[in-house]
Order: sequence, then structure tokens, then C-alpha cells
Amino acid sequence: MKRRTADDPNELLRTGYLCRGGGLLLAAPTGIGKSSFALQAMILWALGRACFGITPTRPLKSLLIQAENDDGDLAEMRDGVIAGMDLTDDEKKTAMENVIVFQENTRGFPLGYGIGAALQITSLVRLPGSILHVSRPQAKV
Repeated sequence: MKRRTADDPNELLRTGYLCRGGGLLLAAPTGIGKSSFALQAMILWALGRACFGITPTRPLKSLLIQAENDDGDLAEMRDGVIAGMDLTDDEKKTAMENVIVFQENTRGFPLGYGIGAALQITSLVRLPGSILHVSRPQAKV
């Protein structure tokens, strides 16, 4: 075992909250605001800022895999979060460059995503600098 150092390149969220290869589960009842919270966190972390006391080690690039909300829902969440944070135009541009949203609304293999989507997601995950991935699968009914 080796202690984490202050400059650990694998640490994403301080202090040891989330590291490369680790996982973080956000669980709450339907409609409580998980998607809005995730989007707010990704935007702030894209700017290198803390979100509710959770501080990134540097500006992070995030990939949101969305399978529940449509484009209108996503745009409404994005615009509400950005308006609430009173971001400058430069901050908005930086945030949008570092938060990638992939929308997949088909059902199939694997994990509820179509096979074509799985291939596209694999290519997105391999984008240079892409380090934080958030999945929002559609509930099966």
C-alpha cells in the first residue's frame, strides 16, 4: 500500500473522494434532482470549482450518458444551472467544451444501450482528457 500524495495524478475529486478507476453512486428517489445535481457538478468541475464542498483536483472533462431526459429537458436543466451560477460567457464556453452529453434512448445490449450506442460511447470515453463519466440509464418498466 502507498499513501496518496498531494499531487496524485489519479485523484479526480479531493481528498480521495474519487480517483481514476473508482466509482461514485448517486442514488435518490425519482424527481429529487439527481440529473440537475450531476449537471451542476460537471459544469463546476469543468471550471475547476468545488460543488457542494467537493473539489476537483483540476478542471475536469466529463461525459454524461443520458437515456432518460430528452433534448428539451437537458437544455432546460443546462440553462437553469448556468443562470443560477451567473457564469461569464468565457466560463459558459469552457464548461460546454468540457461537458459532453451523449443521448441514447434505445433499449438493447449492453446495460440498456443499443449496440451502436455502446460503440459510440467507447469512442467518446477514449477522447483525450475525458476522465469523468456519468451514466444516467433509463429505468426499465
